[in-house]
Amino acid sequence: MEILVFVLAVAFDLVLGEPPLRFHPVNWFGKIISFFDANLRSSSRILCISFGAVLV
Repeated sequence: MEILVFVLAVAFDLVLGEPPLRFHPVNWFGKIISFFDANLRSSSRILCISFGAVLV
């Protein structure tokens, strides 16, 4: 069963490929992290640590 799922996942990826960047979840996470990084850089240390804990 696991082999079948793997083969289907690879076939699905080969046929459809990666979604455009504006729809890709990794791109969204990067934008969110960049936004908070820029806005929290001058904030308190505890706020930065809290944000880091939420991300992880």
